[in-house]
Amino acid sequence: MQTPAELARFVRPGLVRIDAGPGGFTRVTTTTALGRTEAVLHGAHLTGWEPAGQAPVIWMTGQAVFRPATAIRGGVPICWPWFGPAADKSLPMHGPVRTQAWTLDDVRVDGDGVAVIELSLASGPATRASFPHDFRLRYRITAGRSLELSLTATNTGAAPFPVAEALHTYLGVGDIRRTEVAGLEGCEFLDRSETHGYHLLPVTPRARQAGAVAFTEEIDRHYPAHAGEVTVRDPAWNRVLRIAKRGSASTQVWNPWIAKAQRLADLGDHEWPAFLAVEAANAFDAAYTLAPGQSHELVQSISVL
Repeated sequence: MQTPAELARFVRPGLVRIDAGPGGFTRVTTTTALGRTEAVLHGAHLTGWEPAGQAPVIWMTGQAVFRPATAIRGGVPICWPWFGPAADKSLPMHGPVRTQAWTLDDVRVDGDGVAVIELSLASGPATRASFPHDFRLRYRITAGRSLELSLTATNTGAAPFPVAEALHTYLGVGDIRRTEVAGLEGCEFLDRSETHGYHLLPVTPRARQAGAVAFTEEIDRHYPAHAGEVTVRDPAWNRVLRIAKRGSASTQVWNPWIAKAQRLADLGDHEWPAFLAVEAANAFDAAYTLAPGQSHELVQSISVL
């Protein structure tokens, strides 16, 4: 874990602040003319992005739990090297890296006001307890008029290993009941309930998206062959979000609706209309294998149109 003295070199008064956030987690905040960005080193978790003149694009619940062994609800959790529960239910949901203390490698603000936060995580005893492989992750958050998230995974060991992953991005909206997601029309999808546990795959998709995704009930869908961009139409806030990606062969869309929100202890019962998740992923059949020395980059970018 980095000491306060090691972190102090990144501070730039008025632009970059480093302090103790909720739960004592080290927090990095950048503030420029283009907007405000916030992340914690716990899980390399992006907890806020608010472009200038806009409502927050990255959404956080007011019920988030900030404890060392607990993943944070909201923001952008990093799911790696598996998505959902593992076949062994004793292993952590979505993998071990979202509850590890990452290293802050750099924070900088360029002359145009674009902020860059770079973090990394190497395998060690804490990760090998659930994932017995050697790896290095690099994560770059670039925030300006748009937001770009880049996760690069490298196999630093001597044996290949499988990877399923997602940038589990929570997006703030004015009212999910009036929100639509376009760009998935014609794509096959399967519902989480059809997987009977995420690890029991492949599962043949049983439906095809007709028109934009509208929200009238809980939506938890996996689009297994979608590599393109989507747009989130949000008439309540009179804005459209464009979400593009690279290195991603599948897309997840989720909103818990009423009953699921009430079952989640770290989500307020009445918060479900305020967000949805659109995730750049390589999950289920889109999982890949990293050979020794090989790297893979997963990128998601978000723009306000």
